[in-house]
Amino acid sequence: MATFNYKEITRKIASSAIGAKRVNTVMQNKFETEKTNLLSSFDNHPVTKEIESKEGDFYGLLGFERSSDPIKPVREVLDNDLKLISTGVPIAKSGNKVSYKFSLRIPTERLKSASPMPWESGRSWLYAVEKDGISGFSRFLSALKEKSGAFKAGRSKRGLQAKNDIAGRPDEYPVRSYLFDMIGKMVKDLRGRG
Repeated sequence: MATFNYKEITRKIASSAIGAKRVNTVMQNKFETEKTNLLSSFDNHPVTKEIESKEGDFYGLLGFERSSDPIKPVREVLDNDLKLISTGVPIAKSGNKVSYKFSLRIPTERLKSASPMPWESGRSWLYAVEKDGISGFSRFLSALKEKSGAFKAGRSKRGLQAKNDIAGRPDEYPVRSYLFDMIGKMVKDLRGRG
């Protein structure tokens, strides 16, 4: 009667070209699901919604031109340049387990260049929102009175800069959780640690 070492058979199948192809397909499908979730989270985030609506104080503070669409180039970079890369070669074998290495290409420099701060050359509004803060908040005046003709708003039509600081207001608008936190969550979910 013949006996089989199932662990060895499983390991050989998993490390074969067919096994590698199957692992790659499963991971690519998981990546596409996570990418869809990321794009949905990005589209539905309050920062994205406010910028797209061209309303609110935050939009005015960022100072986008009324005719601009700052979300579109960021979303295009996420959609086109965020990729999962596979070596297709097993990197470790232990018992009946085989490990493969995947890399997530996060286009941080492209995201930075796709999100220029309108009034501060070389800065990214994405980084300003989530990492650096937005200066000038202590002098920002909302343009809610614009309709009444009390004053003429700036380029965003949502606010303007006062000559002096507004009492009690910090100089920088505080950072907010946004895209890079979403990407971090995606990385954790892909690793199975979400």
